[in-house]
Amino acid sequence: MAVVVAFGIPEPMRPEYRQPLRLCSLLRNYRSIGTDISFLGYTLTNALIFSGLFAFLSGSSFVLIDFLGVAPEHFGLFFACMVVGYVTGNLTAIRLGSKLVPDQILVRGLVIAVAGGSLMAALALSGVYNVWAVILPQTLFMVGTGMVLPQTMAGAMANFPRMAGSASALFGFGQMAVAAVAGILVGHLHDGTSVVMAVIIATCACAALASYLLLVQRHPAPGFEPQSASAQ
Repeated sequence: MAVVVAFGIPEPMRPEYRQPLRLCSLLRNYRSIGTDISFLGYTLTNALIFSGLFAFLSGSSFVLIDFLGVAPEHFGLFFACMVVGYVTGNLTAIRLGSKLVPDQILVRGLVIAVAGGSLMAALALSGVYNVWAVILPQTLFMVGTGMVLPQTMAGAMANFPRMAGSASALFGFGQMAVAAVAGILVGHLHDGTSVVMAVIIATCACAALASYLLLVQRHPAPGFEPQSASAQ
């Protein structure tokens, strides 16, 4: 892949935007990117939603196989529901893209993710322990995730056409760092039931919505402002 990238893919950045690969330039770029409220808002929203997915990845095998008795050879079939949910969210976002600006799609995806996560947590806390009480809410969460992730990535990159590589690297680092914390929490707090995983997924979704409302909505990326859609 390194050979393909090096020799088969031309540099997409315009010449006037290119910068030398020097440590001082990278540090200066990271400081500029890391202090941008819009970038931080989109990155945190993305990372928190991704954390909900990571929490499921960390805990689902224990919950479904050990606790709910799913046969190991059938685990992949249930997991396929997550893929269907994510693809559905992606396709929905594409269809809505001709009518809504990205932030409007983003907030709808967040509401769907919160609904899925909250439903799973409510069922688990109520003692409803069966496979579909986990799979169906998580599939709904994944529909929202499929709508949210592309919009947050585009929003985070929008302010930095001259530093796209640095912005993408910092975005990816933030996403994985926050998600790792969610995975660690699921592992350390797992109580043998679906409660811990479900509560962490719901918490991540609600925190992502809060991040959107407190940061992204107040500092949207250029062209992402909801009012621009109503003006069309």
